[in-house]
Formats: sequence, C-alpha cells, structure tokens
Amino acid sequence: MIAVRDGGICWLCGGPGATSADHVVALADGGDNVPHNLKAVHPHCNHAKNARRSSKLRDHGRRPGPGREWPGAIDLRTGS
Repeated sequence: MIAVRDGGICWLCGGPGATSADHVVALADGGDNVPHNLKAVHPHCNHAKNARRSSKLRDHGRRPGPGREWPGAIDLRTGS
C-alpha cells in the first residue's frame, strides 16, 4: 500500500522498484505506524539505514578524541 502510494520510489535512494515501507521517525524514537510516518523503500536500502543506525548506537558509548566533542552535545552543567 505505501509503495503504491509513493509510486514505488525509494525515499532513501530515489530509485524505482521500492517494495517495502520504512518509518521516517523510527518506532524507537517515538514514531508511529501511521501512513504519514511511512515511506516506500527498497529492502536493501532499509537494511543499510538500519545498519548505520545500529553503528551509531554502538558508537554512542565511545568518547571523542582530545579537543573534540560530539556533534550536538549539550553541556549538562550549563544546559547549552
């Protein structure tokens, strides 16, 4: 249904032939199973996206090198 609605165009790579649906906002991030949060996707593009997400989650526990900070990091002491 989602792939038909989106004309079979993968929202991740822009190529034709998408047969699956992907959450724009992941369920783990508070997304929902509603049509406006689902987009057509190739299964292999979705797998690659999920692999990158998993890698970022695994890397979350690592500390950045000296003089560097995580992008978007908030200083908990100052709140900025």
